[in-house]
Amino acid sequence: MRERILLIGREVISGREVSRALLEAGFAVTRVEDGVEGLAKVSEIRPDVVVAEDALPGMDGWETCRWLRRLSIAPVVMVGGERSSRALVKALSVGADVYLKKPLSLPELVARVRALVRRHVSGMERLLAEARLFKYLRFGTVEGDADK
Repeated sequence: MRERILLIGREVISGREVSRALLEAGFAVTRVEDGVEGLAKVSEIRPDVVVAEDALPGMDGWETCRWLRRLSIAPVVMVGGERSSRALVKALSVGADVYLKKPLSLPELVARVRALVRRHVSGMERLLAEARLFKYLRFGTVEGDADK
């Protein structure tokens, strides 16, 4: 199964280059133009990574990211025009995992998305394995004791 990437934005992200680069890297890509639509898509497609611009119509990218943290455990990459460390700190404080500055480097974006997918997917697999092990040990012990 291909990892799912949700792109939220109108400027940089709405360009075909970003979608094409992620598609060529093997990801399934869904693109929306605003934060409210992006939040609706999160529950529908359950993305492995979300890439969102900071400047969005209606609900801005910062508020969208805050809501994403409430709705999903998917890592978030914020893309913004501010080049200051203040923007990076703000992105991290609202829940983003990565802040990339415009102009966007497509190879860097793809590399960061791959790294986030690798950590997110392997972390989820580890949690599922631990849950199965816990269930086996917990119920195995109860069943074993009941047979004695």
